[in-house]
This record gives sequence, structure tokens and C-alpha cells, in this order.
Amino acid sequence: MLSTDRSRTTWTARSVLAVAALALLAGTVLAQRTGERGSAVKVSADDLVKEFRKNSKAADKKYKGSTLEVTGKVLRVGRGITGTPFVELAGGDNPYVGLRCDTAGVKEPWAVFAAGQTVKVVGKWPDFPVIPQLTDCAVEAVDKGPLRKATAEELARECADAKAANAKLGKTPFLLTGTVTDKKLNTASGFTDVTFQGTGGVRTVTCRLVPSEKDAAGAIKVGQKATVAGQFAYTDGKEAVIDSGLVVTETPKP
Repeated sequence: MLSTDRSRTTWTARSVLAVAALALLAGTVLAQRTGERGSAVKVSADDLVKEFRKNSKAADKKYKGSTLEVTGKVLRVGRGITGTPFVELAGGDNPYVGLRCDTAGVKEPWAVFAAGQTVKVVGKWPDFPVIPQLTDCAVEAVDKGPLRKATAEELARECADAKAANAKLGKTPFLLTGTVTDKKLNTASGFTDVTFQGTGGVRTVTCRLVPSEKDAAGAIKVGQKATVAGQFAYTDGKEAVIDSGLVVTETPKP
């Protein structure tokens, strides 16, 4: 009888330990998921870039396995050499490079965000960071941003007075839709010129697509409608030019 009682006591103790271990494991998993989805580490893009530039190993150790919530101003949007879309935030002492945020939920961020806009990014610290970077990022606008939606004909009309248009538009980012009248690939530079039909004195609106858009540009057909995101460059009163063009294939959500 005593032996049976001891066995029951041992079994009960083991059961309690097992339950405690499972509870601990479940708590750990929950904490990890909460860390990934809810309790993100908040830091500014400027501070994060400066940390990484000062001591990349220390920054990696500090943020390894973390999800970060970063707020900053968009420096540029684009597509990497591997085709990955990204939003780059200004940060650090170099005005030309900042924090690259590879986007997961936004396939074509250039159709939604533009340089100068303040955004909030939630993303993961990469396993092996080489540059200041976050992966699997969700991006949310904090302010409206400067991206202007227009048709090629509307822009052409605005550029009728070249001097006034150049002074007013500067480097305004556009989301431009028009009818394609021509398309030419410069094999030396890799840039593709997509020409939209204009109106009045400004007969054409030329969109210069960056080399990373070579494949996307291949799907654009003369005579059909297309949409390009890019930055106003200049007009001479006969032609308007959009620079740093990126192809938009999906209609952005309002």
C-alpha cells in the first residue's frame, strides 16, 4: 500500500512538473509571437542608422530576432536588384542612403508612398545585416504625402507654360496614367523610355524607367494604357519628362 502511495505521489509530481514545463514553453512561444506582432521595439530611423554605422556588431546583437517599429521620412522607394520592393527611410549622416525597409504587404510601394512623406514601418531585423535594413515590413502613412495622381494629358496641359510649370512642379512625385505611344530601351544605360500621349503644345510625356523596371516595362504595350510612378524632371513646352520611373501594375487602395 505504501509503495502504491509513493508511486502515485511520484506520478503526481512528474505530472505537475510536466504541466509547468508546458506552461513555460507556451509562455515562451506566446512571448515570441507577441514580440513579433505586438511589442515591437520603437526607434527612429535616424537613431537606428546611426547605431548601425557606429557599430554594426553591437547593433546586430541588440536587435537580433527583434521586430522594430520605426518612424521616419521616405528617402526613396524602389525595387532592388533581386526584384524586392522597398521603402528607404532617411537617417544617419549620409543624405543619400538610409534605412532600407523591404516591404511584404505592399507589392508596389512607389504607387502609395513618395519621398518626403512620413511613414511608420514595422519590420524584422535581418539575420545577417550588411546594411541598415529591415525585412518583411508593413508600411503605414503618417501624413498624406506629396504623391500626385494625374493623367498624362492633365500634366501636359499644366506644362503649356514651361517656365511656370518648371518653377511650380520642381521634383514633384507623380502617379501618372496615359496612353502609350512609344517605348524604347537604351541598351547601354538600361533605362526604358515610355512615351505617353500629351495634348496641345505638349505633345508627349516621356517617363524614364529605371533599369530595375526592364522586365516590368516589357509588359507595356504601345496603344494601351499604362501607369508609372516617378518624379517630375522638366518640360520645354513641347515635352514633359518624368524621371526615376517605376511601373505600376496594381491599382493602389485609396
